[in-house]
Amino acid sequence: MNQEDADSDGVGDACDNCPDDSNVGQEDSDSDSVGNVCDNCPNDYNPDQEDNDSDGMGNICDICPNDPENDIDGDTICGNIDNCPYDYNKNQIDIDLDGIGNVCDNCVFNANQDQVDSDSDNFGDICDNCPNDYNSDQRDSDGDGIGDACDIVPTSSSTTSIYNPPPPPRTTTTTIRKTTSSTSSSIYPTTTTTIKPITTTTVPVPPSTTTITSSSTTTISTLCPIEQIYGEDSEEVKLLRALRDTALSQTPEGKELIKLYYEWSPVIMKAMEEDEEFEQEVKEIIDGVLPLIREIVE
Repeated sequence: MNQEDADSDGVGDACDNCPDDSNVGQEDSDSDSVGNVCDNCPNDYNPDQEDNDSDGMGNICDICPNDPENDIDGDTICGNIDNCPYDYNKNQIDIDLDGIGNVCDNCVFNANQDQVDSDSDNFGDICDNCPNDYNSDQRDSDGDGIGDACDIVPTSSSTTSIYNPPPPPRTTTTTIRKTTSSTSSSIYPTTTTTIKPITTTTVPVPPSTTTITSSSTTTISTLCPIEQIYGEDSEEVKLLRALRDTALSQTPEGKELIKLYYEWSPVIMKAMEEDEEFEQEVKEIIDGVLPLIREIVE
C-alpha cells in the first residue's frame, strides 16, 4: 500500500488537500478541495487554481489577473492596460493618442510610442529642440526652434543696410576776369579781356552703404494658443482654465505640463499666425479631447 506523506503532516498524499504543505487540520474554507495553506484564493472557490500572471493569486481573487505588479501606481488601472503603469493617472489622458499617458509621455503633443530620448533630458527626440544635447529647460532665446544648447547663434542679430545716394557730380566752373590796360600812344584806352578758366575736376563718388548691427528681442504675445483659437472669454477657454486650476495644478506632473504649455505658447502662436492650416490642426486636436476634459472638470 502507498502511504506516502510528502509534507509529513500525518495525512497521506492521496487524500491530503495540500500534499506539499503541512496542514494537519486540512482547513478548506471555500470547499474547493484545495486546502487554505496552498489555495491561491482560499476564500474563493477555484479548484482549477488558474493564475495568469503567476503572482501567487488566483485569477478569481486577483484585482489585476494579468498584471503581476497589481496596479503598482494605485490608480485603479491595472498595469497591463494602464498608459502610465508607474505613474498615477486615473484619468488616462493621452492628448497625442500614442498610447502613452500625458503624465509619463516625454512628448505630450507629439505621438512617439517608442519614447526615444537620445540625450536623456526627459524630452523625446521628436519634440526636443536639441535631441542630441542635454537641455532639460529647452531654452530657445531667439525662437528659431533650435535650443540654445545646440544653436550656433543662440541669440539673433540683424544687419540693416542703409543706401546713401551719391552726391551730385561736381561741375566745371569758368570764371571770366576783365582787365583794362592803357597805351600811351593811344588817346583811347584799350581794353583787353583775359579769360582765365578756373577748373575743378568732377570726381565721381560711389554710393556708400552704412551698416548698422542691432540685436533683436523676441516679443511674446499676451494671448495663448487656446485664446487665439476660441476667443479669450469662450466656453472652451473657461473649460481648459478649469482643468489647469482644478486638476493639473494639483500634481507635480500637471504643474510641469502647465509650465511647458506657456513656454511653448509663443512658438505655437507664431506658427499659427504664419500657417492657418496648422492652426486648424491644433484646434482639431483640442476639440478631440474637450469631451474628456469636460468629464474630468465636471
